Amino acid sequence: MARTQEELDRTRMELLQFTPEVWARSLNLLLPDSAQQLATEAADRWGGLDILVTNAGAGAPGNFLDLDNST
Repeated sequence: MARTQEELDRTRMELLQFTPEVWARSLNLLLPDSAQQLATEAADRWGGLDILVTNAGAGAPGNFLDLDNST
């Protein structure tokens, strides 16, 4: 888990002990273009994604499909 770029880099280095490639990317999903930017970077890098692991913070209570960018 990482909340800073330093922690993210440290976690990435730890994971590289177990696998030859780890791509760690920090972004703010409250910014509307962030998810598209991530998808574009992944497509450029690998031609797309098969698995995406995210560690987004807690959100507001309620139904996920009812949330908007202001929540």
